[in-house]
Amino acid sequence: MIKNEMKLQIPSRSSNESFARIAVASFFAQLDPTVDEISDIKTAVSEAVTNSIVHGYMNEIGDIFIHASGKQQSSNNKNVGTLQKYITTSNLYWGKFVLDTLKEMYFTDEELKTCSAQK
Repeated sequence: MIKNEMKLQIPSRSSNESFARIAVASFFAQLDPTVDEISDIKTAVSEAVTNSIVHGYMNEIGDIFIHASGKQQSSNNKNVGTLQKYITTSNLYWGKFVLDTLKEMYFTDEELKTCSAQK
């Protein structure tokens, strides 16, 4: 299976939120999602970027990184690997993590190696 992914880095300006939303939705369009799924993707990206700006950078400009692989939208590899908890922007707050609402997704060993944060 050929892995396809996108990485996007944008300054934390609110004017970049719509660009990020459209860029990620366009990337996922290759997986032939439904209109509702595209709408959900746009909403998730919009919320993630807005939360990064409001809670991550407050009164300064920084970089927002978006990494998308389409894993959850692709039925070919959706449930491959080991079920793991993961952090989303809904778990990030200024100066703290809230870990009682973690979501779960299947990750392969390679994905864990690539996408894990180490202390």
